[in-house]
Amino acid sequence: MIRLWTPTTYAGYASPQVVSRVNRRADELSAKKVKKESELMYKVAIAIVLAAGLMAAPAPHLISVAAAQKQSSMPDKSAAPKKQQSAGQLAARERQKKCAAEWKETKATGKMEKGATWPKFWSACNKRLKAAAK
Repeated sequence: MIRLWTPTTYAGYASPQVVSRVNRRADELSAKKVKKESELMYKVAIAIVLAAGLMAAPAPHLISVAAAQKQSSMPDKSAAPKKQQSAGQLAARERQKKCAAEWKETKATGKMEKGATWPKFWSACNKRLKAAAK
């Protein structure tokens, strides 16, 4: 039992009615708190028991279903793309591959400008290759 407050009258003596009302309210609040805590502990205990049961008993039929779903969701790499790339897209891909090779070669030889990044290099290289193709 928790005693929160013992009020006093003007003369300094406790009023029995007020004290009992305050203490009764404190007891009610304490009981609600204990009930909430016990409900929470019950839920945690149930969750632990269920988790332990699931870990202890593997379900082979669920594993095979999950593996089948994973296999069916993975795209087949040997299948042809759904949409053919346009000539512009193919040319852009080729320019990107050439620029990537130049980037790797320039980095390997150490002739890279200070502060050079791939986006900047790609932009300049792409412009240069586009101009050379015209």
